Amino acid sequence: MQYVCDNIPKAKSGVSASNMSLTSFNSADNSLITDEVLSMSDYIKINVNTNKNAHIQIRDLKGNLVASIQEESSIFTFDGIDYPITGMVASGFDGKLLSYTPSSSSSEGLTGVIYMPKSGYMIDVTYGNEANKSINFGFIVSTLTDKGDLSASAVYATTTTSANGLVFSLNLADVNTSNIGDLCENNSILLKTEYFLTDWSIPTEIKLKTIGESQDIVISGGDADSVLLKWYSSDESVVSVSANGKISANGYGKAVVVASDGNITTTCKVTVERYTASIEINDISMLLGERTLIKPIFDSESVTETDVEYSYDSSLDIISIDQYGVILASSTGTIEVTATAPGGVSTVFKVIVTLNGIVSVDSVSLSSSELDIKKGKSAELNAIINPTNAENQKVVWELSNPSVASITTDGLNCVITGLKEGFTTVTVITNDGGYTAIANVYITNGLSKESIQIQSMDVNANNPINNTIAVRIKVANISDQNINLSDLKLQYIYNNDSNENEIFECDWASNNHIGIRDLVFGTIKYSDEINNSIIEISFADVGQILAPNETLEIHFRVHTQNWDLYDLANDYSLGTTDFSVTEKVLLYFENTLIYGEYTS
Repeated sequence: MQYVCDNIPKAKSGVSASNMSLTSFNSADNSLITDEVLSMSDYIKINVNTNKNAHIQIRDLKGNLVASIQEESSIFTFDGIDYPITGMVASGFDGKLLSYTPSSSSSEGLTGVIYMPKSGYMIDVTYGNEANKSINFGFIVSTLTDKGDLSASAVYATTTTSANGLVFSLNLADVNTSNIGDLCENNSILLKTEYFLTDWSIPTEIKLKTIGESQDIVISGGDADSVLLKWYSSDESVVSVSANGKISANGYGKAVVVASDGNITTTCKVTVERYTASIEINDISMLLGERTLIKPIFDSESVTETDVEYSYDSSLDIISIDQYGVILASSTGTIEVTATAPGGVSTVFKVIVTLNGIVSVDSVSLSSSELDIKKGKSAELNAIINPTNAENQKVVWELSNPSVASITTDGLNCVITGLKEGFTTVTVITNDGGYTAIANVYITNGLSKESIQIQSMDVNANNPINNTIAVRIKVANISDQNINLSDLKLQYIYNNDSNENEIFECDWASNNHIGIRDLVFGTIKYSDEINNSIIEISFADVGQILAPNETLEIHFRVHTQNWDLYDLANDYSLGTTDFSVTEKVLLYFENTLIYGEYTS
């Protein structure tokens, strides 16, 4: 059984996330309007998390079923044997008006994200057809800004069904920030509402003239006086930023200053300007029809103002120079060119064009136009010169943002290594002709075992015959990068000594001493692969971050519905009554095991 996954695509360079849909809803007559562009603020985001295979139905205001997520069974036949398969199937999600992305492939339970218009719908959630059935079900409904950031959120959750198996119903006829907490008639299932400050911004670019210069970054917008920001610099050797957003120039160069309130993150490009005191360009010999890139030499590698202007007698029709400093040899002859750097310093060099039968370069391409690299990992990129028998096979490699990646070159090949999360481009330039090709490189965070430390304790470790598994777990981020809690899953492995239904309860949870109990979800499942039961703990996707040197602590209990006795002594993940470092509690990052191991 497969999940249907209708994704709203992640926006990368040149892709706007603010006008993705071509359909909207007319509340006047409950009809759909097509060919109208909706912005992200016309959508709501719904995070779904439940430990049971609940049935979700989305209907329009006329009662027509539009989309659903429900349990379905099928038969898979292999080698003449029929195998029954059960799973959750989504239908009616077109990826435009309605989008659903599951984040778990478990046969029991449902975790995922729904994007849908903020008006014109109802949602019903059911589990079976009886009242008082146990279920841990949660919805986080969020309104969005035009950029897709959260503007308000409400957490709805319940642990039992009502009449006819109803978990709850949400009225999405017209959702906005003022009624985000009033979408259900049963107010008891509303756990909390949260409102975010969204009307703030910082300048996109600032230039500082000298080392030692300081400047306050001005926060503008209606929420400027209320928003609390955390500030970061991509390169503190160039620019540092204080807790109050004051930047200081420490060295010449360029850096990106990042401001975040935990919901919205925005950047400002800061340049500490340095002008060159001299410029040098060697004389250039070219063949007729050839192109070549001019390579100015400045007095220091830390020069930031490098846009050189070139002047020459164009009436001679010997060469032309484009905006990128590439010369095209149009006819034979010799011509003088004056190069003037920002700040006014200049130099004169000669270009000599001759006629010869050497095979010239026509173009260059790269083996890949886009690379996704984890922090600390590497990828190779190869330049392909056309024609392959061109005489001059030399190229120059350039990296636009060396703060996020490094480059090692070897002729037509290079290796890119991720340094930290961010974006850069890699450009190859042919020595013959100055032809270029560009690849986009995305560096993403990559966690390892060395990034995390887990400690655990079992309250009932000294009393192993017990009706309760009571565990406390600490997860410490000892890396230098932020970790999204929603990317993490914890697994505690134990023996289920009865066939009774089991109940997970989170007694307490904090992230750096801030309570997050409402964001913790527990799922109990049996693994045939390890012949053991697993308590899996995940976190709601509401932007919670586990920052460097901060600790996440969770206290939880598991017991059967009838409070049957467990024999805890046989549990694989069992710890002591005091906190101690353990590798028998497993941690997954983006569904990849990075900490702990299971041995039978």
